[in-house]
Amino acid sequence: MEVEYPPCSYITYMGKPAKYATVAEYMEQCTHQLKDVVELLRRIMESADPDIGEQVKWNSPAFLFKGEMAPFDPKEYRRDIAVVNLNKQDKVVLVFPSGNRIPVSPVLQDENLTDGRKLVGFTGIADLIEKKAALENLLRLWLAGARS
Repeated sequence: MEVEYPPCSYITYMGKPAKYATVAEYMEQCTHQLKDVVELLRRIMESADPDIGEQVKWNSPAFLFKGEMAPFDPKEYRRDIAVVNLNKQDKVVLVFPSGNRIPVSPVLQDENLTDGRKLVGFTGIADLIEKKAALENLLRLWLAGARS
């Protein structure tokens, strides 16, 4: 069964409509020095599983689970896999809002985040390629939990 989602323009950031309707539109305007890392990250996420989709969330590229799930409280962010954080010019950070659902991995940054988020940072294309297999494994584990 295909799940219907509202257009990304309905997703707001701090009560304001998102600046970009699609990730493609966001990327057209992106001036981050590691934009190529984000583009490769998008391709990796897209090819990892057909149930991974993308959207603009919190005015950033984000990845979500498009498959069927049991009903849940939307404040639990169970459908949100990860959000790209471009606040630093020398790093792309992939934030897993529900990271407490995935096990510890050497690819995860050693951050002491008490809200359950987990982070993976990439400093360039070579770094992303080096971490690709571990990232794909994290995605498989996250998806297995979402489907169960």
